[in-house]
Amino acid sequence: MFAGGLYFPGSIKGSNPILQPWYIPNTFHPAELLIKKKLQLSHFILIGLLLANLLVYGPATGFDFVSYDDGQHVYENSHVQDFSFSNLVFFWKQPYQNLYIPLTYNLWSLLAKLSDIFPDESAQALNPHIFHTANVLLHLISTLVMFLLLKRLTNYDWGSAAGALLFALHPVQAETVAWISELKGALCGFLSLTALWQYILFSKSNPDKKKLHYGLATGAFLLALLSKPPAVVVPLIAGIIGYFLLEKSIRKTVLEMIPWILMVLPLVLITKLSQDDTQIGFLPALWQRFLIAGDAMSFYVSKLVFPANLRIDYGRIPEYVLEDSSIFMTGIIPIILLAAILWKFRNPWLLAPLGIFIVSLAPVLGLLSFMHQNISTVADRYLYLAMLGPALGLAFLFQKIEQKRAMIILAALLLIYGYSSAVQVRTWQDSSTLYTHTLQGNPGSWIAQNNLGMEHFNAGNNVSAVKHLSRAMGVSKNDYNTARSMTNLGMIYGKALQDYETAIRYLTEATALNPVLKEAYINLSTAQSLAGKDSLAAATLEKAVEMIPTDPEVYTELALAYSRLGKMEKSVEFFQKAAHIKNVAAR
Repeated sequence: MFAGGLYFPGSIKGSNPILQPWYIPNTFHPAELLIKKKLQLSHFILIGLLLANLLVYGPATGFDFVSYDDGQHVYENSHVQDFSFSNLVFFWKQPYQNLYIPLTYNLWSLLAKLSDIFPDESAQALNPHIFHTANVLLHLISTLVMFLLLKRLTNYDWGSAAGALLFALHPVQAETVAWISELKGALCGFLSLTALWQYILFSKSNPDKKKLHYGLATGAFLLALLSKPPAVVVPLIAGIIGYFLLEKSIRKTVLEMIPWILMVLPLVLITKLSQDDTQIGFLPALWQRFLIAGDAMSFYVSKLVFPANLRIDYGRIPEYVLEDSSIFMTGIIPIILLAAILWKFRNPWLLAPLGIFIVSLAPVLGLLSFMHQNISTVADRYLYLAMLGPALGLAFLFQKIEQKRAMIILAALLLIYGYSSAVQVRTWQDSSTLYTHTLQGNPGSWIAQNNLGMEHFNAGNNVSAVKHLSRAMGVSKNDYNTARSMTNLGMIYGKALQDYETAIRYLTEATALNPVLKEAYINLSTAQSLAGKDSLAAATLEKAVEMIPTDPEVYTELALAYSRLGKMEKSVEFFQKAAHIKNVAAR
């Protein structure tokens, strides 16, 4: 059988006398009215933030799944679809899909269970609207937490509203909110912001409440770690807030962060062990990585200031960036500017937002290689938690602006960002719209050409599928991606067009380019068997077992191949090995 396609100037010391419990029985005092007005203003702002989120992101709740990772994480994932205690525990035992995010997978499992209660009208196995609604709700709650966090730091409603609005409606957030697979980023962002908010409350609260807030902060941080690995930066963000904005000593800040750092270490180890470095096409030299990181920072700053032409694939893989002569501007200038700012300025309200922004992005700047660099070093979703930095900077800036003018600027932000985000969100309504939009901005997008080809194949349009997959091979900048497109192309030639010799040619080359690509071996053996070459099909799967010794599917396919050859003892032997590997993984 052919395998399927591959598919974030108020004083910061002491308390505000306006907020003290100052009441005189049976006597009207202006302070009472002022307190009530402040409370009412905060409530109105929170309601406004809720409505703005729903207006912009509400349409996403009616979108479909997309074939960009949603299948492997959700709708084709049997451990998610089949809700059971054993499947919930399964994700806590080991990494899955090169990620250790058990809390996220368990939430997806619960949402899948809800699909049984509220089925999709189109009779899909899972209801995509439930999953999209979860993303929107998480972002909505994160926006409220952002407002509360900023207000605790600035003690200024309008500035906090501006910062929260920037976080909520900046168009780069659309990817996290509208993409079901990025529930992990939305969940991690919400829990990380909650941990930081509670840490600020811990730092500012009375002694009798400190343990409660620190415990809540620590619990939220642990859950964030179990949602998505980039949460490892939260202790550093808390340290920046503690030192620069809460005026704590370095020693005190470090002592408060020690329990969090100890929690990070095992997660870092698990994440590192779960990543397959053999699948990373190009590993830059150490000095080159600093250029790549500088270029990524230039890119993110440009998208913050001018968020146009946003898409899922920017094609900024390390090879491309290093070959471009502009790297000596985009890669070096941010490093020089950062050094100058650190040398010249001492304002904590400048250094803290800048530090938070950089630290939040540090794991995905390219200093450490990661799998997605095969497609692009930069992505909109990486800015989700990092948006705390610009939000904090804007909240401080608004303290310098007269209130009436602040309200006008807020309205302008709402209109500009709200409209842009609403347009961007709609590019996620289905797979074809997503990939077509990406190709309009980046015709050389390998992922869009490859996946759009598979969309056409699934719709029965084989000619268009072959055209897009051939283009994908032409624009691919590394062997890893080329091999995936060749595998898909070989599958189409064999399964749909029944041109087995052409299928064998493409699939043989795919195994040579990527010797650990399971789908290439399985599709190749299938094409060989259908061409009457059963012995060659078995030999292909023997090579697959040698190269991928821990995958039960390969052993099962080899057992079937020997069965076709009439070698039943060999067939039983490999069926037993497949069952053994499955049993070990289930323990």
